[in-house]
Amino acid sequence: MAEAGLAGGIDLTLHTTTAYPGMDSAATLISQQLADIGIRAKVRLEPPDTYFSAVYARKPFYLSYLGGIPFLDVVRVTLTPGSPTNETAWKDPAWSAGLDKALAEPEEAKRRSLLSDLQARLRDQGGYAIWALSDRLDLAKAGLSGVPEGIGFASAFIDQVRLDG
Repeated sequence: MAEAGLAGGIDLTLHTTTAYPGMDSAATLISQQLADIGIRAKVRLEPPDTYFSAVYARKPFYLSYLGGIPFLDVVRVTLTPGSPTNETAWKDPAWSAGLDKALAEPEEAKRRSLLSDLQARLRDQGGYAIWALSDRLDLAKAGLSGVPEGIGFASAFIDQVRLDG
């Protein structure tokens, strides 16, 4: 923070909602963690029915949710210069050229390697601060019951799954 000219810290408002389970709790946790480095983030709970029209991609500091969306879909929706919601204003011509090259690569192993490199560059240089990652399992089989149907973290409760019969 001192290197950024903010040795005394900074006060921000972190906008969140209850549109997806856990977003409000996550915002509280994030604000506590940011306090450790001098960012005093006041959590503001916004109405879920207007969050994605009035806050998402409009306010300067907000909690986003891209759960269950594969990396390439996230890229197309939020990380390309012409995307519908380029949340972080990511505009890196070399990165975009690398994405084009990766998508044109017919060999799967090489394509995955190129995409992995792009993800690493986003991690190091992009505008997202990823607060959580969650794997999701989709299960299907005759006689299977208790498969979680919720979105977000609600989909992770696989301890309730049973194979009947």
